[in-house]
Amino acid sequence: MNYLRPNQSKNCVSLPSSGQAKIISAHFIKIQDYGTIQVVENIKNMKNTKIVTTKIKRKANGQFELQIVFKTINERKGIVNMIGADWNMKNNKIWHTSDNDELYLSKNVSDKADKLEAEINKLKSQRDLITWLSQKSQRITKLNEDIRYLSSKRSHIPTAEYKRMAKELFAENDLIAIENLNAKKMRKRNQINVKQNKAKNRKLAKIKPYEMGRLLIQMANRLGKTVILVDSYKTSQAEYGTKYQEKHDVNDGKWVSKHTEAIIERDLNASRNILAWALNPKEHIKYKESLKLYKEGKIKTAIKPLNLITVN
Repeated sequence: MNYLRPNQSKNCVSLPSSGQAKIISAHFIKIQDYGTIQVVENIKNMKNTKIVTTKIKRKANGQFELQIVFKTINERKGIVNMIGADWNMKNNKIWHTSDNDELYLSKNVSDKADKLEAEINKLKSQRDLITWLSQKSQRITKLNEDIRYLSSKRSHIPTAEYKRMAKELFAENDLIAIENLNAKKMRKRNQINVKQNKAKNRKLAKIKPYEMGRLLIQMANRLGKTVILVDSYKTSQAEYGTKYQEKHDVNDGKWVSKHTEAIIERDLNASRNILAWALNPKEHIKYKESLKLYKEGKIKTAIKPLNLITVN
């Protein structure tokens, strides 16, 4: 089990397929790093399936167990009902849809995550006060292990809630359009307002936009439904259904348009843009601005509309 890692003791080895894992016959499978392995169970019926991951486990009785994870793709269903969904972090609201529905993280889940965060911060404070010990000391090592354990536990708490929301969103819809959620961009430092930035990062640790998007795509693939990821550029600033745009503070949830005098609700406006641009990326404000610059000779090539969306 540990011949590839001589300094480690392993009871389980997990290997990505990388295109190498292959079922050869009824009782033989080829696995990355381990070559051809004979198995007891007849696996001939799995021969034409795509292998994603293989795991070799050493059981308590000394025997070995092989686990295989396959990728199955359900036939895509016809699209009848569709929505756009804008993610949010304010007051534990997670999604605001183009149908003007709102989905919230439950208070119970939020409270559990906050409690764990308090425990993590307490351990970090204890660790940071110990300046006379080496970072490799047993005491510091134990604190770091406890911090990692609680951080992992905290990050997994909302997952069940996200799955519930994904089921709710797909219950009556065949297509869901969302922003292409990129946590790295969301964590960009605001040098002017460090306090606001720290609060934003705390919320990102609890409400994970990338995780939510990933779960939606996984569920769509299981159900044979569709998710379209849309470039997030100015989804809130562009006034839906018009050529106008105006920028507002992130805390402004509603305003009166200075162009049309219509009442604009930030999240509803964004979700409607997301759906419209997913269905017709040529309407995306980013494409229109790029095309204008191209016609003015300021850039050599305009953005391709299809590069602004990704379909699962």
